[in-house]
Amino acid sequence: MVFRSVTHTKSVDCLLLNHAESLQDLYLILSIVLQLIEDFASVVRDAATRNLAMLLPIFPNVDKYFKVEELTFQLICDPSGVVLESTLKELVPAVIKWGNNLGHVLKHCPPLSRVEGCIESHLRVLGA
Repeated sequence: MVFRSVTHTKSVDCLLLNHAESLQDLYLILSIVLQLIEDFASVVRDAATRNLAMLLPIFPNVDKYFKVEELTFQLICDPSGVVLESTLKELVPAVIKWGNNLGHVLKHCPPLSRVEGCIESHLRVLGA
């Protein structure tokens, strides 16, 4: 199962680099990436997070902005350190740049209590 999902993320890489020519193609690729981010395996979620960061600069409008923003907050709370690192280093800057380039700013944030709980959870996992 993990092998198949990893293969899907590699296929998305290829599609992004070579075949994302129309808006319809971009929506299809985004749909695949969003599904892969929900995968059980952290290696798949990590690759999908990187795919999403690569996809955003070529996405021409903000109609999916709030979904991507919500997903970014979800990934920040991911239990996998690898996914968290990819999210913070690649996805968060890509979302900010994408939003700014399209004249769109962050409109909402998750409740502070949710973020605090997430941070406490990560610290417990790390043994801090």
